[in-house]
Amino acid sequence: MNKKLMGLGLAIVAGCFIVAQVQADEEELNYAYGQVLQVSDGQIVLTEINLDEQPVQSTYTSNDQTVYENVDSLANIAVNDNIEIFYRVDGDTKIAVSVIKEEEDTGADYGAETWEDEGGMPSAPAANAEQPMVGNAQQPTMPSEPAAVPANAAMQTY
Repeated sequence: MNKKLMGLGLAIVAGCFIVAQVQADEEELNYAYGQVLQVSDGQIVLTEINLDEQPVQSTYTSNDQTVYENVDSLANIAVNDNIEIFYRVDGDTKIAVSVIKEEEDTGADYGAETWEDEGGMPSAPAANAEQPMVGNAQQPTMPSEPAAVPANAAMQTY
């Protein structure tokens, strides 16, 4: 019995050691979003808004492991592009792990027809306009006088 408990204890300790090692190997990524101020060989300078809502400039370094989305490479990023960067910090250097160029909004997601193409927003029909009837439907008529209720009629409440 004691050997089984000792074996179980060793297994638990070994498992904790493995979990601690995996957590130490995971890199902590940070996030940045901003407008490109400068692009040079292996570096991107962004103008970002800090927590005090003030513009700040930050430099990010790219390398062979940097992954790009919506753009092929650093060479295809231009000044004034809006980009997102996931990065890790190595000493005083911010190393870009992922660079995502913001796609331009072309409006294509909203369909080919727009209100502008059709001459503006559709308008509501005039209040006195006759509405078309569907099938054999009859236009309802309103009585000119309310129906008479006999004086001896009983009131029911529910």
